[in-house]
Amino acid sequence: MSKRLWPAAIVLLSFSTLLAAQEILAPKPQVFNLRFENAAHLLAAQKAKLVEDLRASETRSSGPRGLAVAIEQAVQAAYADRGYWHAKVKAEVTSASDASGSELTATVRVIDEGRSYKLRHFAWSGISAFPEGDLTDLIPIRPGRVLERSKIAEGMDAIRSLYLAGGYLSFVAVPGVEVDDHDGTADLRIHVNEGGVFTVQGFDIIGLNPELRTRLIQAWPFKAGDIYRGENVENFLDSNAALLPAVSPNDVVCRTVDLSNHTIDFVLDFRPQPLACNGRGEAQFTRQSLNRVQSNQ
Repeated sequence: MSKRLWPAAIVLLSFSTLLAAQEILAPKPQVFNLRFENAAHLLAAQKAKLVEDLRASETRSSGPRGLAVAIEQAVQAAYADRGYWHAKVKAEVTSASDASGSELTATVRVIDEGRSYKLRHFAWSGISAFPEGDLTDLIPIRPGRVLERSKIAEGMDAIRSLYLAGGYLSFVAVPGVEVDDHDGTADLRIHVNEGGVFTVQGFDIIGLNPELRTRLIQAWPFKAGDIYRGENVENFLDSNAALLPAVSPNDVVCRTVDLSNHTIDFVLDFRPQPLACNGRGEAQFTRQSLNRVQSNQ
């Protein structure tokens, strides 16, 4: 009996690799062709979707080989969507150009499709916040059915939302597929790091007149100790937009995440040169910097 462990998390993210390939300066080809050889178990709709996504994407690749690798991963993900977790594929990319424009052609040769695997059972580790059965129910696959990558991804998204709603902001789940080549079954093993419940600790506003600052602090929707469930802080800014300067939330919202104590502090900084943020709207900075800012007001 042969058993192999396949890192499902890699395949779950593989198609995003295609859409996030490194950009290059070469112009986007006007024509893109994707050809398949020996891809008997890929559905026509899957092939069409791959071509559609590639043509619609603004992705740039680090050259023909870089794009070929990304295409190989995307095709393997498409196979895993049908339970073929060990498909071996090879992509070659060629380009041609003339006065009328350029043409990029990728040929995907399937070396070995492997076999389709059906789910045998789930195996969880690291969970304590929710019953195992509740988490299993969120994954739309049942034993005896084909183990589809997309359904694992759908289940992981649902489980992540469940944990986020409970305040588990640092929750991480890593799925893995252990296949049994003897009978064509696979176990879905999911290791969870729950990370603990996060609460709001402090909130402050910098760079506004004292009256407006007090008014907004009173309107802040969280009290110290409230569970923070990932609510969008930008909604608070939107609801008070008539009172605030015309600024981007990315420029004024910062947060301190204390992983040891599972707390979060927020600062809205409206000064011309605010605290350094990372461009995502909720940047991290140190508790020392927060204390320093508060003491200097």
